[in-house]
Amino acid sequence: MKFLLFFALIGVYSIFAKYPVERECGSKMENLWLDVVLVVDNSKGMTNDGLATISSNLASIFSAAKIGTHPSNPKTTRIGLVTYNSNATIDAHLNHDWPKNNDVMNFYSCMSKISDESTSFVAHGLQTAQNLLYSESFGSSRSHYKKVIIVCASTYKGTGKDDPIPVANRLKGRGVKILTIAYDQGDEEVVEELAKISSPGLSFKQDANITLIENALLEVNCFCPSSNWHQYRTPGHSYGTCIQPVGMPAVWFAALASCQLRWNTSYLASEFTLDKHQFIIDTVKKTPQIREPYAYHIGLRRIDGEWYWDLPTGPVLVRGYENWGYNYPSQSKELSVGMNFENSGKWMEWKNVDPMFPSNYVCETPTCDTDNYCDASVDDH
Repeated sequence: MKFLLFFALIGVYSIFAKYPVERECGSKMENLWLDVVLVVDNSKGMTNDGLATISSNLASIFSAAKIGTHPSNPKTTRIGLVTYNSNATIDAHLNHDWPKNNDVMNFYSCMSKISDESTSFVAHGLQTAQNLLYSESFGSSRSHYKKVIIVCASTYKGTGKDDPIPVANRLKGRGVKILTIAYDQGDEEVVEELAKISSPGLSFKQDANITLIENALLEVNCFCPSSNWHQYRTPGHSYGTCIQPVGMPAVWFAALASCQLRWNTSYLASEFTLDKHQFIIDTVKKTPQIREPYAYHIGLRRIDGEWYWDLPTGPVLVRGYENWGYNYPSQSKELSVGMNFENSGKWMEWKNVDPMFPSNYVCETPTCDTDNYCDASVDDH
């Protein structure tokens, strides 16, 4: 009977896992939904061969993505193009209809050809990309789409008004991710220099594995629906779940109802691992409305004598990681839901309580990603 009750949330939890596992970010490039501006150095030092290489790399990266817009499919990516040297030129707006050769995008035909100028200021390219995003993405029907600037450069120059760091910081402050790809044309320091303007973990060399760059874009396209939610992360890994602590005491079923109203398919948080347990504690402690001694409802619930995680598609049996406090769980039938509480040693542990016991609580919801499109109402939550 236990094996019949143990099932996994399709698209959220592994179907055949022995123990419940945390949801991962979506991994389908064909469902990528971003607004992207390519910023390509076309100064003399890049060379025509360099532009051909860039075009080939970019075509490979976006080969599986659906480019453009479609009224019945919001999971699409728009791509604009800016080339720069001492000045910058918009070669393609975000709604550009990109040509293809053998079903592969032809970026080269739309790029401004190699300039006679040897001067190249990436700041000018970034500023023009910013203007493009501000006029065609922010404030549009795709305002809630994540925005990415991909800089392809063979050199890094600029001080004073030509310094790219201030404009890069402004863009990142607006939530724009900057991914850099260094094309070594004899300047070995260009990788380190470009890393100064890139978002964390988004600095690459021209020989980087295409899959690494695709995975970086998929991670950008994995985010929480608003700043009230916090994406579950461990060092070096981002998961496909977000949590939101709520510092407003409620009984367990009222807390569950409150979570369900906060976002699509949200629910009381689960703790499948010690890492998740610790992440939730750390996030709770940063929540001003929740004070010591810390205590909060989570999605633990007893059904027919067994403990389950209460999930949107039904209960999942607690297996593997458990964190019950001393003398818990109590066998009292009235104490049928679970919560985290701070014991005398300042450790956070589980205990079961009466469903009518009021406490703070922690909600959880899947990330917006290539498996889970979030509509424009993300801006309203």
